[in-house]
Amino acid sequence: MRSLVIGVNGWFWGQETVGSGQYLHQLLVHLASLYPRDRYILFVPAGAPAVSRPLPAANVEYAELHTPFGARGDLAKLWFEQVSVPAACRTWKVDLLHVPYWATPAWTPVPVVTTIHDVIPLILPEYAASPAARAYTRLVSLTARRSRLVLADSQATTRDVCRYLRLPAERVRTVYLGVAPGLVPIEDEQVLDGVRERYRLPERYMLYLGGFDRRKNVPMLMQAYARAVRRRPEQPALVVGGRPPEKGTPLFPDPRRAAVEAGVQERVHFIGWVREEDKPALYSMACCSLFPSLYEGFGLPVLEAMACGTPVIAARGSSLEEIVGPAGILLDPAEPDAWAEAMCRLCMEPALAQELGARARERAGEFSWERTAQETRRAFADADREWTSG
Repeated sequence: MRSLVIGVNGWFWGQETVGSGQYLHQLLVHLASLYPRDRYILFVPAGAPAVSRPLPAANVEYAELHTPFGARGDLAKLWFEQVSVPAACRTWKVDLLHVPYWATPAWTPVPVVTTIHDVIPLILPEYAASPAARAYTRLVSLTARRSRLVLADSQATTRDVCRYLRLPAERVRTVYLGVAPGLVPIEDEQVLDGVRERYRLPERYMLYLGGFDRRKNVPMLMQAYARAVRRRPEQPALVVGGRPPEKGTPLFPDPRRAAVEAGVQERVHFIGWVREEDKPALYSMACCSLFPSLYEGFGLPVLEAMACGTPVIAARGSSLEEIVGPAGILLDPAEPDAWAEAMCRLCMEPALAQELGARARERAGEFSWERTAQETRRAFADADREWTSG
């Protein structure tokens, strides 16, 4: 492979609390390390806080791009994606542009590889309910076809991209995500005690760590937990990590209200936002991790829990069963009785929990950011070869 100058849309650089930001950070770190002969130009909005962050390697540099609308906001984002980044590709004489989320420019002077993590606004239209959101979804659906290659996080997402964006299968590749090196089982009692005290965790608990929009299916989880408690009153507590909506809406139902409606508010602990460095200990102490989502493009929290050796119960459908495979319990996300039974089994059968925890860690070992970077770089090379030869 020839060395390349690769432009990277860095809108989500420094935003590691969202999936696109985590992906961009991990991918760029590993690309820069594995392919030191390449040069990476990280296009970022001028004045954005992320510009102050240290770069991951000597072969990565910032290019600050201005928009008429500042560094943040919907109009700034649209201009950055469709005008600033394509113009910068020419200015910086890049060989190829990588757009690490669903925002392909309508035109660029170089080949484009786009990563699409999911097509939620097309599968669940309520996620693009406003006229502006619908218009943006139509735009990026059309411009995605300008990509030489599209990378999707899972086979499920690959199928969705081909179906909803009407892209030929040969232009869409499945490239799985990886798991960060620090996500391992934690046995240091001092570390565990510190996290337990910081979040006021109960002695034994099951864990939900994730978002609260409707597809996450948290109200069903509350119903299932209530049924598990009725079957087995000594059931461990349920710990819920993440920042709940300030006010519940149909798209973002309030999980606290769901706990009250299920009658388990006294046994559910809402611990708020969890720091990245605390996640391994939080997962390691959990009896199991619960992932009832109706739709995921990949499901990175599932993989994180598995890497920490935590038994998982996850929903069938979309990508979750593809990621979990035979290493966890997979259930219909619409059957709270089945979820209640699985919760009780894991807490009553320590041998089963231990076996699933070992299987989970082994399965997670199949996913690495090194492999993600290698397969992504191969896609860059193929897109570059097509462009230069055609």
